Amino acid sequence: MIALVLLNIKKETQMNIYQERGFKSRTEYLEFLAEEYNVPLDVVRLLADTLGPDEDFDALLTSLDDVNSMW
Repeated sequence: MIALVLLNIKKETQMNIYQERGFKSRTEYLEFLAEEYNVPLDVVRLLADTLGPDEDFDALLTSLDDVNSMW
């Protein structure tokens, strides 16, 4: 039971970072990145899912820079 509560707290904390940065959700943030980096949303989602939410503001941005330079 405690593990479930901690997992829910972690999910809420992860979502708060998107809200703190002006987005309603991770989905809205990823849609913004697709437009900002001129990369198809499917590619952004694939990279984001592969890297995980902990990398949304670090490795994901670096990866999108790399992908953008290949288009």
